[in-house]
This record gives sequence, structure tokens and C-alpha cells, in this order.
Amino acid sequence: MIKENAIRSIPLKVDPSSGEFLEYLARYYFILPYCKGRVLDLGCGFGYGTKLVAKAKKKVITELRGMDFNKEAVELAHKYHYHPLLSFQLINPNNCLLDNKDLYNTIVSLELFSVIQNHKEFLTTIYHSLHPGGMLILSIPLKTKKKQPQKSHDHLFGLTEKEIYDLLYNDGLGIAFIQVEIYFQRGVVIEKNKQDNMAYPKAIVVARKDTAIL
Repeated sequence: MIKENAIRSIPLKVDPSSGEFLEYLARYYFILPYCKGRVLDLGCGFGYGTKLVAKAKKKVITELRGMDFNKEAVELAHKYHYHPLLSFQLINPNNCLLDNKDLYNTIVSLELFSVIQNHKEFLTTIYHSLHPGGMLILSIPLKTKKKQPQKSHDHLFGLTEKEIYDLLYNDGLGIAFIQVEIYFQRGVVIEKNKQDNMAYPKAIVVARKDTAIL
């Protein structure tokens, strides 16, 4: 089960100066260098960022698919964000399973991890939907030392850096991600190394599936 994430259901007419929307765009611009071949945007919402990727990477993407649990968001995506490389699909909110025969070179999930309750099943499903050597880019809320009130469903779950690495290097799940890198986002800034005395609400994880494993 999931609970709805506010950023994925942003109305079509958005305030371009909204801090939340600018942070959303920053994540999509960050992933552009990793998108090639067949790409899946899992948790695409109303499709604004998905179309941004299709337009920016049209020379190296062969197909881009956006999937989401929100029926209204997917209908908006179909209506307003057409691109010849792009398709949108509604998926079951109680079942994240993808067709493992339908493999992708890159899977992106920037707004969904925090509202998924079974992280292990979610990551295992993604892993088996990637080609060997395929890339996963995942946005995850970070735990802070101070317990803060939740302002939206966007931060229902938070993980520490160690917990993120433990999930991605998990022999018990039968997954083998390699070259795992964690980047940190504060506002529109995404950086590799954290600065002292700065709070980073989100981590963006970039991981590659082992090339020797199917």
C-alpha cells in the first residue's frame, strides 16, 4: 500500500517559483546524464518531469515509460504531455510488480520510495527489471537526528546513509547493485559531499546493476 505524495499530484498549472516545484525539477535535471536506451520513470505523477527527460534526451532514449498509481495524474499526463518517445501507464497501488521480461536500461524513481511501505520488495522488483549494467536513480528522504513533524506525505519514511547502503548491498534479497553513490539535496542544490552544519532532507542514490548478473 502507498499513501499519496503531494509532489506527484501537483496540479497542471503550477507556480514556477514554488520551492517544492523547483526542487522537483532539480532532481529531473540531475538524472539526465543517466538516461539512455529504454527508460522507466516509476512514480511519474502528472508527467511534467518525464516529458522533460524525453525532450532533453531524445537522441539517446529509445523509449520512455512513465508509471504511476494515481489515476487522475496519469490521465493528465496522457492529455498534456505527449511525446513520440513517451507513454504513460496506470499501475496497481497494491502491487509494484513489473514485468521482468520487459527490461530497462535506466529506472528512475524520484517521488515514490518515501510512500512505499515494503522497500525490500520494491527494490527487488526494480533490480530484476533492469538489464545487467542498468542504472537505478532513486530519491530517498534522509533521517535527521532531530525528530521533526511531518509536513506532508513526502517524508513518510526516512533512512540513514547506512540503511541505504544496506538495502542496495543485500545478498539476502538476491540483488547486487554496484558503484552505489549517494548525493544530497537541499533546495535546488544537489551535491556529492555534505557541508558541515547543513541539513539535507533528501538523498539521491545512483546505483548500477552488476553487469555479470541477469
